[in-house]
Amino acid sequence: MTSDLRIAILTGSTRPNGRSRAVAEWVASAAHIDGLDLVVVDLDEVDLPMLAEPSPAACGDYTLSHTREWAALIDGFDGYVLVSPEYNHSTTAPLKNALDHLYGEWQDKAVGFVGYGVDGGIRAVEHLRAITAELGMAGVGPQVALYLFEDFDGQGGCVPRQRQSDALERMLGHLARWAGALRQLRDSLPRGAATGTDDAAVRPRLHQSTRADEADAVVEHLVLKQAIPGVDRDFQVRDASRRLRRRIVGADGRTESQFGHRSVCCCVLGSSRACSRGR
Repeated sequence: MTSDLRIAILTGSTRPNGRSRAVAEWVASAAHIDGLDLVVVDLDEVDLPMLAEPSPAACGDYTLSHTREWAALIDGFDGYVLVSPEYNHSTTAPLKNALDHLYGEWQDKAVGFVGYGVDGGIRAVEHLRAITAELGMAGVGPQVALYLFEDFDGQGGCVPRQRQSDALERMLGHLARWAGALRQLRDSLPRGAATGTDDAAVRPRLHQSTRADEADAVVEHLVLKQAIPGVDRDFQVRDASRRLRRRIVGADGRTESQFGHRSVCCCVLGSSRACSRGR
């Protein structure tokens, strides 16, 4: 029997007395979609600091404990619902920060959107669609737009009109279909394989199970294509290989995960740029 799809409902605001938690709880309780396990993840309780990882998230080289904990939490879900108010024509800093902390953990997952505000949070959702697309998520078309003066009471409680409940059902129905299809896709790929490259000569090799003694050859091939002029190529190979080895080999020497083309290139270029800045 196929297990339920785990869907995280992320609260977009950490403001005291904000409405984000109330909206997330409405999403979790009002929906009646079979096969979805809806879990509220309150960013105020997660309490992520501002992003301070030394390497780009696409490298997957998380060094800070709170980033690793956040990655483990997010990786356990099959899809997401992002709840966001609209701040100054966009989404919120805490939600953007939470998204920016990770990369691979978001990929090939479905995402739905619930905006709220004076104008329904529509512009916040439009920005979130672009951000999540860049992170490799599949945003569903239907969305929910809650209006402050029509869908909330005077105490900040979330009391949406019936048409909003209908919109939520449509959005979650689409989310369930996409999340189920993408889980099958992820299950069919090697663990950690990234998508999104059209380089047929590189992709099969990087998407295979790889041991540490193969990392040098993989990185050297990419350095030849991606190297930055003025930075010693041999240094780029050594430094990027070190980063890749550290990621794909666990403490017991076994392979833990595998990079895709885009992630390895990021490590190659990121380490080279760090060198050119004298870091």
